[in-house]
Amino acid sequence: MTDQPSTPSEPPYGQPLREGDVDADPVRQFAAWFKAAGEAGVSAPEAVAVATASADGAPSVRMVLCKQFDDDGFVFFTNYDSRKGAELTENPRAALLFHWEVLGRQVRIDGRVEPVRPEETERYVRSRPKGSQISALASPQSQVVESRAWLEQRVVELSTRYESSEPPIPSRWGGFRVIPDTFEFWQHRADRLHDRLRYRREPSHGWTIDRLAPSATPRTSAIDRGLTPSRSASAVPAWASSVSWSSSASSHVASAAGPMMSSVSCRERRTRPTGSRRSRRRRCPARSAVRTISP
Repeated sequence: MTDQPSTPSEPPYGQPLREGDVDADPVRQFAAWFKAAGEAGVSAPEAVAVATASADGAPSVRMVLCKQFDDDGFVFFTNYDSRKGAELTENPRAALLFHWEVLGRQVRIDGRVEPVRPEETERYVRSRPKGSQISALASPQSQVVESRAWLEQRVVELSTRYESSEPPIPSRWGGFRVIPDTFEFWQHRADRLHDRLRYRREPSHGWTIDRLAPSATPRTSAIDRGLTPSRSASAVPAWASSVSWSSSASSHVASAAGPMMSSVSCRERRTRPTGSRRSRRRRCPARSAVRTISP
């Protein structure tokens, strides 16, 4: 009798997202999904893409860590003289995107932005390791510097100066709070017929929930390849990201199997496909990160 290959169990994603099952309060719904992401092994569920725009509409985006969320909004910290700090000062609106690949989930948040109170900044700064406080003082974020050696020397000088005392709170460093106008909860479903539920803030009666039609844009990921987190650990990691491009092409196509974190190690290899065209593939496995919201 010939052994038949075993059928993998149903993956832990692709569950229906129904209007009747979600919380009427989007912050409580977010908290439930955030908790589930941590329990599912997401290394940094607080990692979030923050999109801003200048006064003339030029966009920019980067990854940060959300340090707090509640009914008042979602908080992250930065240097107010950084690019995002300057853009949020002149155009105080932002968009956030949380992406938890292992669960096939995304949450989008749009809203106005305001600086946090100075006492909130001080409380957060004092909760950080002293080395992180020194680095914030030493680094003129987003400004051109002459070299890394210059930065490291600044750290040495400040570490010596404040060896036996607390560093001061940086005068141009603090938090921003995104106050949501809309939330969108996105759940991966079979055949790309995904679920999208949007919460819209209504001035007079809380939140209204709408269902949005999904996009059918092709995408290659661990989910689309039918890999569960346990199976992908020995094949293609669920968090692996890759970018491939052709040297003769004027554009490139990226496919992400998880949120791209900072500090990744990359290796390149060249391949020659059929024909004379060369291509290069770059594969960047992301390093693990702290999963709790901590300094």
